[in-house]
Amino acid sequence: MERGPERQPLPPPASEIALALAAYTALTVWWLWPLPTAWQTHTAYFEASFPPSVADVYLNIWAMAGDTHALAAAPWRLFHANIFYPSTLSLAYSEHFLGYVPLFAPTYWASGNPILAVNGLIFVSYPLCALSMYALARRWTGGPAAAVAGFFYAFYPYRYQTLTHLHMLGVHYLPLAMLLTERWLASARARDAALLAGALLLQTLSSTYLAYVSVLAYGPYLAIALCRWRGRLDHRRLVGLGLAGGFVVTMMAVMSLPHFELHRRGLIPSYGEEGAKSIGLVPYFASLPVWRYLQEQGVGSVGYALALFAVLPPWRRLRHPRLVGAVTAVIGTVAAFGPKILIHGHTLWSPYTLLVHWVPGFASVRQPSRFVLAAQF
Repeated sequence: MERGPERQPLPPPASEIALALAAYTALTVWWLWPLPTAWQTHTAYFEASFPPSVADVYLNIWAMAGDTHALAAAPWRLFHANIFYPSTLSLAYSEHFLGYVPLFAPTYWASGNPILAVNGLIFVSYPLCALSMYALARRWTGGPAAAVAGFFYAFYPYRYQTLTHLHMLGVHYLPLAMLLTERWLASARARDAALLAGALLLQTLSSTYLAYVSVLAYGPYLAIALCRWRGRLDHRRLVGLGLAGGFVVTMMAVMSLPHFELHRRGLIPSYGEEGAKSIGLVPYFASLPVWRYLQEQGVGSVGYALALFAVLPPWRRLRHPRLVGAVTAVIGTVAAFGPKILIHGHTLWSPYTLLVHWVPGFASVRQPSRFVLAAQF
């Protein structure tokens, strides 16, 4: 039988968790080699001849070093970064990466080396992603299957080829948010609700793209989870979810005020407006990275075969996680195509256009193809 609300799984033994962490860490060393041999002086990018990639590396390192300095010295001046002087709110022109600061700051404070700190961040993101998905899957299934789920969540070509785009790398908080939601709905412990709010906040503060990925993945998951647990949805559980969600939305709104102010001044474009264009939103160009991901940069033939085997009937066990995986895969893929879905020369309508009108800030997204991350569940 499926582990439903009436029967709660036991946590995995510490030895199993330690073994999974050791295996994922060893895989990360191999995955990033030779970066671990030179991570005090070198960065992980592969297109040095392509100036925008090089610029992204410098921008990301500067932003996180600036965050760390400002939060310790003058947090009220966080968005008045040391760039484009005397312009104010200059950090808001791009990502602030605040969700990464807990992983970046300790190394930066200890060494004073931002290159080492960002390489350390890249490194730990892999075992953290794998271990968080392992923990979520382990709640529903056995250790070997959970370990495989963690592997495919963290180690696939898209995550290797986007090392320069740190705003796409840190998806380790999202499985934890789902796990903590399961624990809250099961036991209604205040600690789980507080940790859930923290995990969601750090995930949404990691980057604007990951904030929207969180909406696309966590939103459908939560709807399915509430339906599954509907027999035990008492006042405490609903209020706890409301408080956690309200806290995250409030904090995100506060941290987005500088972006909205720059948008009001006309300094940040809105691609939902008449005349504003982005090549990443043109159906032909938007579809290219999506098909590339599905054919070359995703989990590969083995991963797709395992996913297909998991969702095909008969659904004797684990209906809930299978449904979550199938729904988020469809939603993430559809969103990645952008406003129009181009398939074999035919352009189809997409619900993406509704998000542009209904979700604050969504109209400023330039590269919807990055939403394929939501399909990875």
